[in-house]
Amino acid sequence: MWIFTTDGFFSIVKSRHCSEDELAVRAQSRADLERLLGKLGARAEIIEHGDSEYAFRAILPQQALAAYLAQTADSLDYANFKTEATGVEPCRAPALQAVWKLVMDRWGAWE
Repeated sequence: MWIFTTDGFFSIVKSRHCSEDELAVRAQSRADLERLLGKLGARAEIIEHGDSEYAFRAILPQQALAAYLAQTADSLDYANFKTEATGVEPCRAPALQAVWKLVMDRWGAWE
């Protein structure tokens, strides 16, 4: 599952390294993963895979991620995600705009 939040961009999967109640959170940015771990109050190890598309990973309890997603939704108070997210990381504006445009232009064509 891909997640874009104001904390960053994450790929969340059930990897072979996960136990039954864990998920792997992968990120391209260490800062994104550190921000997420800070919100969770988690002390998970950040594993670095420099030669991978997601260079930074952490194995986290599934319930902690579910709580993070619920809290993120409960505290949402902005009218425009791209504007809010680029307030945290301004350099990401072009990437967020490109993702938005691709989905808006192509989503209907995929149905």
